[in-house]
Amino acid sequence: VGSSLFLKKAYGVGYQLTIAKKAEQEIIAETDAKEIEPEIDNKLKEIVMNNVAHAKLLSNVGTEISFQLPIGASENFIT
Repeated sequence: VGSSLFLKKAYGVGYQLTIAKKAEQEIIAETDAKEIEPEIDNKLKEIVMNNVAHAKLLSNVGTEISFQLPIGASENFIT
C-alpha cells in the first residue's frame, strides 16, 4: 500500500491518458464521418506521440482513445 506516485514508481506502470472524442452521430451531423474520423485519430496520435517520449497507444474504441505514458514523462506535464 502506498500513494499512487509510489506505486507507479515501484511497478513502473506510468500514467494512462484517455481522450473522449465526439460521438459518431455528432461527426455525421457536421460532415462525412468516414473521412474525418481517421484524420482525428491520426492527429491525436501525432500530438501525444510527438510530445511524450515512449507513449504507447493502448486502445482506440468508439469515442475514446487511450495512451500509456511513462512515469518519467510526468515532469513534462503542465499542471
